Amino acid sequence: MTLTRDGLILMDPNLLDGFIDTISQRTGLRIREQDRITLQRSVSERLKALQIANLSDYLYFLSREEGYEEWRTLARYITTGESYFYRDRGQMTLLSETVLPGLIRAKRAAASSRNHSKPSLRIWSAGCSTGEEAYTMSILLEKLLPDRKDWSISILGTDLNPDAIRKAQQGIYRQWSFRQTPLDYQTRFFTKTTGGWQIHEHLRRDMTFRYGNLLQDVFPNSLGHLHEIDLILCRNVFIYFDSHSIACVLDKFYKTLAPGGFLLCGHAELQGQDVSQFQLLSFPESTVYKRPDGGGTAAKLWLSSPVAASYPSPLDATQSVQSNGYSPSTTPSSENDSAGFEISMLNHATLHLARSPEQQMLTRSPLERPSSQNSARPQSALRLSQPRSTPPSSQPSCQDLELRYVRSCLRQGKAAEALHLAQDLYKRYPEAPWICNILAYTHAALEQYDLAWEQCEKAFQRDPENLYPLYLQAHIAIRTDNLRQAKTLLKKIVYLDPLAWDAYLELSLLYRREHLLPQAHKTAEVARQILVAQNKDNNTKCQAFLMAEKLGYCIGQKLAIIAE
Repeated sequence: MTLTRDGLILMDPNLLDGFIDTISQRTGLRIREQDRITLQRSVSERLKALQIANLSDYLYFLSREEGYEEWRTLARYITTGESYFYRDRGQMTLLSETVLPGLIRAKRAAASSRNHSKPSLRIWSAGCSTGEEAYTMSILLEKLLPDRKDWSISILGTDLNPDAIRKAQQGIYRQWSFRQTPLDYQTRFFTKTTGGWQIHEHLRRDMTFRYGNLLQDVFPNSLGHLHEIDLILCRNVFIYFDSHSIACVLDKFYKTLAPGGFLLCGHAELQGQDVSQFQLLSFPESTVYKRPDGGGTAAKLWLSSPVAASYPSPLDATQSVQSNGYSPSTTPSSENDSAGFEISMLNHATLHLARSPEQQMLTRSPLERPSSQNSARPQSALRLSQPRSTPPSSQPSCQDLELRYVRSCLRQGKAAEALHLAQDLYKRYPEAPWICNILAYTHAALEQYDLAWEQCEKAFQRDPENLYPLYLQAHIAIRTDNLRQAKTLLKKIVYLDPLAWDAYLELSLLYRREHLLPQAHKTAEVARQILVAQNKDNNTKCQAFLMAEKLGYCIGQKLAIIAE
């Protein structure tokens, strides 16, 4: 057993490439180039635990019958388990106000037509992680079905990671899982226990959690109760799959849905896939994929229901993407519209009281960023100059109009549409200095943090004086609770731009979250001095900063309490 300097077992690169292909063929998971070291570290741990000398012997072990359980163990290392209750408020609103009420109405009518048989509803959370999504569905049904006891409800959660399944079966969650949950839901539907908060027993009765491999498992499968599903949720799963595996699973999903059943995926996860067999329903919050039912009773009830009627007529998603519905005159003029990407709480004080860099980035074109060639020192990419004055005779370019529409989509929460447009811009302007910034922000808006991170890396490589990617990476790190990395990135910003007062302020708030008050006060004081020096003749911004700093202290204290 030969070890590297890092204590990892030395592996033949060709064998490692073959192992990565095997992982993809067996699980559908795509191991990226930047994940190779992490994979090598995980495999090294397994080799040491199993006392296997090298990767070749490990691959042989996995190919044998006794290697079946080892594949499940390995899944703990190669899967990402990020999940929380009410993830993606827009999609949750779509489910609670449109999709589920429509299904309930159709199911009631179908049961009534069968001589008063018991209505049923079958939901599958595919790639459920630790169960928050599946339990969220149970909570939504609790609100929508006052006669729930008279229904036959089945909510299934499957995941590749056996540890995640065990946690889902326990139904006990720490505070971090409730970061997007309506305030009263935690006390209404959960009970405080020693290990955290446990979901009420009556909400768990209809739940089943079990191991599942979306690529290898056979479904539809009546023996495994994977058939005639009314609603399949597979959100933020396909972002880790290769294109071929997505197509394979998508076809199985279609066959597993009941006629008239719905599939809901993460935003833009099916980009480039053939979804022609589905009926695509495009709503403001998301696109829903429906298995056609031939226009039967259920379909008529759905389309005629008050809930469905409250929305614009669902359009074919392909048509809506092609036409875009864009008119420059319809672009929102308000500079204060909320952004699609939920910026971390730590930055909200600055966002609302001192006009944060993020707000400027959303409401200003990347083309308006001051050129680093005209700067005496590196400029923060988010500290933008005043809007350029356009001569009355000049008209905005097509490129400007397209960028305005992307920003408009982000402000309205239409992140999936924004991403589609940004990807189209990339095809036409691949070398534009701003394109990676736009792609990074739209991916972040869709919580596709790995893809956003990649675009940030590309943007910074293209222009090392463009500090916007570092700011966005810091916010992603905060969003994913990696405070150490966030601080490292913010320190890099102030090293490159010593007058980046906003980075100093965010550092101060992070230090307060960690109860490091001396460091917090010191960095806040540096930010204050920079603002005073930059605004000797204008105290407005300084006063806004002092209010933000005071509010930031309260936010920091609250977050510190939650973190405990």
